[in-house]
Amino acid sequence: MNTSREAFLSINLDIVDALVLDAIMPDGKTCDEIEAEEGGRHQTISSAVWRVRKKGLAIDSGLRRRTRSGRKAIVWIPTKVVWNNWKTWKGTYE
Repeated sequence: MNTSREAFLSINLDIVDALVLDAIMPDGKTCDEIEAEEGGRHQTISSAVWRVRKKGLAIDSGLRRRTRSGRKAIVWIPTKVVWNNWKTWKGTYE
C-alpha cells in the first residue's frame, strides 16, 4: 500500500467534518479561512466542506469573500438545525 493511501485511510472523516462545522460557527467561513485558521490542507478541508454540505449540515450563504490569493469564495454557514443544536451545546459547556 502506498503512503498517500495509508495517510488517507488513517484520517477520521467524522472528526474533520466536526472541525469544519465548528469552524463555520457562527458567522460562516470560506474553505480558505478554515484552512488558514485550522492549519489544514486544501484537499482535506474542501472535501470536508462538501461532505457536510451533502449531508445537509452546511449551505452556501450567498456571500463571497476574498481568499488569500484574491479570488472570491463561497462563505459556508450552518443549516438552521445545526445552528440551533450548536447554540444549545455551546451553552452547556460555557
